[in-house]
Amino acid sequence: MHVKISDLRLIVERFLKEQEDNWLGDEEEVISFTPDLKDKIEKAFKSTKNTIIDELKKSDTARQSISDVSVNSAINIINNTYLHISSVADQKLKGIKAAAYHSSFGDEKGDNRDIIHFDKIPEIIDLPSVIREKYNKDPKNNPIIVMFELYLHNLSYEKIEELLLHEVGHIKNSAIKALSNDSNFNVNEVKKALRKDLRNGSRNQIYEYILRHDGRIENNKNTQELVYRLALYYSGLYEDPPDNLGVEELSVRLTALKREPDALEDFKSGKRKYSYFAKVYNTDIADIMLFIDENSPPSIETINKIVMTNTKKAKSVTA
Repeated sequence: MHVKISDLRLIVERFLKEQEDNWLGDEEEVISFTPDLKDKIEKAFKSTKNTIIDELKKSDTARQSISDVSVNSAINIINNTYLHISSVADQKLKGIKAAAYHSSFGDEKGDNRDIIHFDKIPEIIDLPSVIREKYNKDPKNNPIIVMFELYLHNLSYEKIEELLLHEVGHIKNSAIKALSNDSNFNVNEVKKALRKDLRNGSRNQIYEYILRHDGRIENNKNTQELVYRLALYYSGLYEDPPDNLGVEELSVRLTALKREPDALEDFKSGKRKYSYFAKVYNTDIADIMLFIDENSPPSIETINKIVMTNTKKAKSVTA
């Protein structure tokens, strides 16, 4: 049985959920905006866009092979990203804090990974009709980030900013990937940065090893869901052809190390615990540290090669 890519995105995102003592019943519930929360999200969105754009502008384009055309086109796409703060609560969206909708590789069934497709936005999301129509007409240049208010009330500004850095990072990567028109974009760079000892394992074997034998993360209900999701990404990296979702999710997490290079130094000094990296840095960094080779951790130079494209193939996506 095939699972549509748009459905898979929702399935995977559900693994982000926090355990709630009292969840919604069968009825859909709409929650009103909290003004302070809305202001916090919008401020963080502006800040994260500036951060991602600044990183692109400061990129070593010679080493990363990113043309000025590619950088300017990606910046335009980031600036065109629409932020929607959703008040809808629905069982189908249970546990999702944020989601980005943009270009990707693979058809709806996930069979042909050499073609570009665009995420379909679920109808249950309360997106303004004019914005939905704009996205449907030109999704390449009008990506959307949806923040789900239900799960954001108790988050600090820093945690919201962390969420948005992750999602805007997806927008940036998808834009550059569309420029390269290469379904293997970033695959080798990501593989070089991560451990190799698990590459021949199945998704379940990777899950079992990290959770029960590696000793880097505690074994409980929350971590089981997290590790299974990350094992899905890692195993997807080594599929033939590689799974775009896995490559993209690992790329975004590796990119977070560029902002916190001290995390790599901590790892090299012997720090291994997920809880340590989540507390001192953030969850993106804690996630990726489960897949760093303790005998041969990557250099920051290796990490810096993650955002890379072929200028011979590059063309403006805003033309």
